[in-house]
Amino acid sequence: MLKNTLCSFFTLFITVCVIAAIFIMTYGLHDNIKPADVGVILGNHVHRNGTPSYRLAARLNKGIELYRQGLIQNIIVSGGINRHGIGEGSAMKNYLMAHRIRASAIFVDNRGAN
Repeated sequence: MLKNTLCSFFTLFITVCVIAAIFIMTYGLHDNIKPADVGVILGNHVHRNGTPSYRLAARLNKGIELYRQGLIQNIIVSGGINRHGIGEGSAMKNYLMAHRIRASAIFVDNRGAN
């Protein structure tokens, strides 16, 4: 009896996991981008020299793409101060400005904490 109950529970669990995985793969791989007043880019690792990590640069590049397409009008960059004393938000703003995003369209938050 216990063996049948455990087997049924396990089968149900696996079925739910498979359905959830299919749902995530189906809907999670498609962008549903709509115009917005502002885009938010969350911080990540900034190197000692102030350049963004690969992951952070990818986020910033997506923000640049959306901005240039006219899908967002302003960008909020948010992060904390890293162990080297560099504000992630400030580093992100520098990166965006180096890619010709106007400074007045970028709003910086350096007070993030994990």
